[in-house]
Amino acid sequence: MILVCSPRQVGRPWGSLRDQSGGRIGEIWWLYESGGESVELAEAGGSAGRFEGTLQAAREKGLIGRRIPFPLLVKTLHTEDILSVQVHPGAGGGPLSKAETWLFLQAVPGARVYAGLTGGAGRIDLERALRTGDPAAVLEAWDVRAGDAMHLPPGTVHALGGGIRVLEVQQNCDVTYRLYDWDRVGPDGSRRPLQVEEALACIDPEGGRPVLSRRGIPDLRGTGAGYTLNVAAPGSMVLGEDCALYMETGAVSAGGLELEAPCCLLGAAGGGVCRVGGEGYVACVRRN
Repeated sequence: MILVCSPRQVGRPWGSLRDQSGGRIGEIWWLYESGGESVELAEAGGSAGRFEGTLQAAREKGLIGRRIPFPLLVKTLHTEDILSVQVHPGAGGGPLSKAETWLFLQAVPGARVYAGLTGGAGRIDLERALRTGDPAAVLEAWDVRAGDAMHLPPGTVHALGGGIRVLEVQQNCDVTYRLYDWDRVGPDGSRRPLQVEEALACIDPEGGRPVLSRRGIPDLRGTGAGYTLNVAAPGSMVLGEDCALYMETGAVSAGGLELEAPCCLLGAAGGGVCRVGGEGYVACVRRN
C-alpha cells in the first residue's frame, strides 16, 4: 500500500520561506521521525472509491493513526542566507551516523556551497581558521546549479549557501554539530549555540570528502549511505516497501487519488503502484 506523508515546516534563521507571522522557514520535512520516535503519516486524503480498501487495510495493520519507525529523513531546504559550518557524526560507524545527499532543485547564479577541507588541511588548520573568524579559508568551495547533486559522507564539514533549494535525503540521525555560524544573531538577539569540541572530534579529514555529480544522481554504492536514490521515470511504477517518492513538479496518482506536487509518498506493507506525471525522485532504504 501507499501512504502520503504529512509535511512539517521548520523555522531556520537562514530560511527563504515565510510563515503567516513573517518568521523564516528554512526546511520542510516530508518524511521524518517526530521526537526521535516515528514518521508522521496522513491518511492520503478521502476514503471513497478504490482507496477505501487500502485505508482499511492500513488501519488493520496499525499504519493509520499511529507512528511507524523509518530510517530515512526526506526534506527540502530553502536558503536565503548561508547555513552554519557544520558536521554530522558517524565517520567511524555507530548508531549516530548521518550521511546525506543534496539534489539541487534550484540555485541562483553564483550559488555556492562549502564541503570538505581544502587539500592538505586538517583539524589544526580548521581550529586556527575558526579562531580568526575565517573558516572559509580552509573549506573547499563548490559552485552549484540546478540539476547538480552532492553526496556528503559522515564527518564532512559543510555549509550550504544562500539562494538554493535542495532535496535532502539522509540517514535518520538528526544530530548536527555547529562549528561556526557567521556571527549570526537570531530574532531574540542571541547567537545560536556552537558545539566546536564535538564537531572537531567527528570530522574525517580523509574520508569526509564530498562527491559532486553534474546533471545526475551520484552512485551511492559502496558509500555506506544506507539508501539508494533514483529519478522517478514518468508513467506507471511500483513504489516498493521502505521506498519514498518525492514529487517536485506535476502530479502523481495512487490508489484512486490524484496528488499535486510537491508531495511525498511512502511505500508501506508491501508497497504499491502509482502513476508519475512530472519530476520526482525515489529514495529507498538499503538493507545489507
